[in-house]
Amino acid sequence: MLPANWYTFQPKSWYIIQPVHTTSYYLHKKERTKPDAYLNWILFDNQMKAVLTSDGKNSGADQVGGDNEFKSHVITEREMNQSGYLYIYVSNETPNINVFFDNLQVTHIKGPLLEETHYYPFGLTMAGISSKAAGGTENKYKFNGKEEQRQEFSDGSGLELMDFGARFYDPQIGRWHVLDPLGNKYYESSPYDFTIDNPISFWEPNGREPEDIHIRISNKPVGTTQIRLIGSKGDAPRTVEVNTYRMTVTDDASNKVSTYEVTRDAPTLDISKPINEAGTISKFFGGEDTYNVDNTAFDPKSNTGNYIGVPLQYPHGTDLEAINLRNPDGTDGLKAEPVKNDYEPRKDPEKATGVMIHVGGGYTTTNGAQMITGSFGCFGISGKNAGNKGAKNFIKDITSRVTANKKAGTGTKLNVAVDKRNDVDWQYKVDKDGNKTN
Repeated sequence: MLPANWYTFQPKSWYIIQPVHTTSYYLHKKERTKPDAYLNWILFDNQMKAVLTSDGKNSGADQVGGDNEFKSHVITEREMNQSGYLYIYVSNETPNINVFFDNLQVTHIKGPLLEETHYYPFGLTMAGISSKAAGGTENKYKFNGKEEQRQEFSDGSGLELMDFGARFYDPQIGRWHVLDPLGNKYYESSPYDFTIDNPISFWEPNGREPEDIHIRISNKPVGTTQIRLIGSKGDAPRTVEVNTYRMTVTDDASNKVSTYEVTRDAPTLDISKPINEAGTISKFFGGEDTYNVDNTAFDPKSNTGNYIGVPLQYPHGTDLEAINLRNPDGTDGLKAEPVKNDYEPRKDPEKATGVMIHVGGGYTTTNGAQMITGSFGCFGISGKNAGNKGAKNFIKDITSRVTANKKAGTGTKLNVAVDKRNDVDWQYKVDKDGNKTN
């Protein structure tokens, strides 16, 4: 049986499926006269949506012949009016009957090239290497598929703008001519910026917002978990208990909402005074040593921090990925609440770097080593999604939404919102089991 095949076609082209020879043999005689076996074909556009051909058919199937019959399947010329794909496959759903397909041929007759357009990053046409066939119909839907407002006046002049829906864009200067309706979410950038001045990394689907996959991390605890105590030594606990917080993932192409739990705290053993030794009398009555913990957590300077997410490989020595938080302009160094204890790992107390959403709990490296996640101001995926499997499920959730948004014609960037906490324990004590003490 032949495998399924994909063929790419271009506007105004034709395809012909030439003789596919089939022969079927009945192993058990039945009342039916032909097997349920077919040559099948389906047409898709470049967004993987079924399209109609000029004869009104977007797919078809041709059944094989009867018992011991040799049949040639020929699909006549079909016209393609837009770019896309032709998917061809064979099928046989009849039990105990063998059907043999052989000699599949597809002839692709390409139509004439009407226009070739190249662009600078901000959308201005590169006239020197662009071309258009003489006598062709004017095409005003080009860069990002947006309509050009060009040469619409009687004297041949025009606005030279592009209609993105929410706003008009000027590719000559790389700017919008009206304010961003969502500019209050991106206060670090000008409300007239196109793709936050970074058209290589970002895409403007409609002139409103460059990201449309949304991750939000709340400031309300929903549970507790254990996290590694960085710098632990001697009799100090290896892990301590911290709160977990709800993280939700949504997108603009579906109504699906995914919920996760993440840690937000980053406990580190106090390097100046790690231990509080219980006195002799206290120990006589059951008292124990306690340990001082400094919290190096990241919390945004504003009530809600808005960032973009960039996937990267992390932790080192694993096949896992994480989401790195960046400013809307793509730079590192997030405006942060200063750490309120004696331990300050940041060069600039009010800027946090390397903030990520990554694996939480216990995880395994590629060489089989068992590790426990710690943090210097990151978000560890915890609860039922802790460990390697949970981290991979989170990234799979993100990538599936990227694929769905791309097919829907919307953006594929990540928008991460982090709600500021007002009740962070920057310093506290824990017992030998890692539990907080009064």
